[in-house]
Amino acid sequence: MAAEKLGFPVILAAHDHELYLEEIEGCKIIKTGMDANAIAVVDIVWISDDRDEVPNIEIQVYDTADFEPDPDCTVAMKEHNKPVDALNSGTTHPMTLSLALNLTLPQVS
Repeated sequence: MAAEKLGFPVILAAHDHELYLEEIEGCKIIKTGMDANAIAVVDIVWISDDRDEVPNIEIQVYDTADFEPDPDCTVAMKEHNKPVDALNSGTTHPMTLSLALNLTLPQVS
């Protein structure tokens, strides 16, 4: 989207495993990575009412470990994650242990 120059000054995105900050064609792209390990605070400020003006964008990234968890949020998160926790602790497909695997590793010289 940024490379197509659609006029977005910033893209807030997700689903990268690592923190990602980049600027492409004047568009800043921010992804905070996985597992809520980081928080991005993005300030977008237009100085005037001119629609063609490029806003000032300031990005600050914080490590979530630097903050105390909110008790109410923690309760809500645990409730929300119950279906995923059940899948993680259950058997999705039984395997027969009589299957023998042969694995030959290549010789490294």
